[in-house]
Amino acid sequence: MDIIVNQALIVLILIFVRFSATVLLIPLFGARNLPVRLKILFSLMMTFVFFSTGVYRMTLPIDRFDGLAMAVAFEIVNGMTLGFVVMLIMNALYIAGFLIDMSMGFSMANVVSPTSEAQVPVTANLFYIIAMILFVVSNAHHAVISAFSRTLQVMPLGDLALNPLHVESFFELVKETFIIGLQMALPMITIILIANIILGLLSKAMPGMNVFIVGMPFKILIGIVVLLMIMPLMVAAISGLIARIFDYIARILQLM
Repeated sequence: MDIIVNQALIVLILIFVRFSATVLLIPLFGARNLPVRLKILFSLMMTFVFFSTGVYRMTLPIDRFDGLAMAVAFEIVNGMTLGFVVMLIMNALYIAGFLIDMSMGFSMANVVSPTSEAQVPVTANLFYIIAMILFVVSNAHHAVISAFSRTLQVMPLGDLALNPLHVESFFELVKETFIIGLQMALPMITIILIANIILGLLSKAMPGMNVFIVGMPFKILIGIVVLLMIMPLMVAAISGLIARIFDYIARILQLM
């Protein structure tokens, strides 16, 4: 009886560690402005839900403290693998916002992100807020929890699921993150480039015009107008970005 109780307690601990590591990196659940006690309570609640609704297997029975410590370390890596996929895809929004702000002249005007409490570009923060709204409206947070439940079935508790194929997939994900961010920012970069060409032609036609004084507000005005015009396309692109998260999660699970 004691062995059964101990093994059940170990399963609870490992599920809690894996879920907590996943929540730590997911933008919505891992926001710094959320109280730590609330995060712990949510992780404990979900741990008991997973524990009571499934039967999970461990690679080897754990009956020593050093074995438990190693299993906990493995579960931290396993949980962060899932959270890292979500976080990395969402970073495409920061890349797009940074490139847009650089072209518009907002590179020095950073704001404090309400989730990470770090200084981020203005446009990137706007995209991130829109992404969080779409993340909740589309029930993507439910899909993340469902994907985590799938990892409990695929990945045995106490085992390290990370392998060289995962590392290759992560490098490919990093590459696609930069490509997606550049694609989102490319329309704005093109418009601002055309605006700079127009300013160059005007400076040649009117040598007395101070391009530096006129150019900055002109680029900001053009950038804001164009950004408002293409905002529906940006919202659609962010929705596609959120849908792509689960494609990569499914790909990672297939390699486990």
